[in-house]
Amino acid sequence: MDFSKKLYFLLSKNKLTQEEFAKKINSRRQVVGRWLAGTKPSAISIAKIAEALNTTPEELLSEKEAGISEMDLLKRENELLKKENALLRKEIRLSKK
Repeated sequence: MDFSKKLYFLLSKNKLTQEEFAKKINSRRQVVGRWLAGTKPSAISIAKIAEALNTTPEELLSEKEAGISEMDLLKRENELLKKENALLRKEIRLSKK
């Protein structure tokens, strides 16, 4: 399993949106989005990600499966995207006030 899929799985397992996770590691949602799209994070970011998700850098970077089916991963990704979309809509409404 590549890094981006593993990150999706771990965010799903921890029920975190991109925004929530970005705040947890003092980053931006757009950076997390790039990682999920396939961009590799720096070694420092890998360490922060691993700590925040209660895993190790080695586990994050290993090719070993994380124990979830592709369909379950896609379903959870869809749920997270819906939650993220709702948060963005709320942010837009608040910025218009």
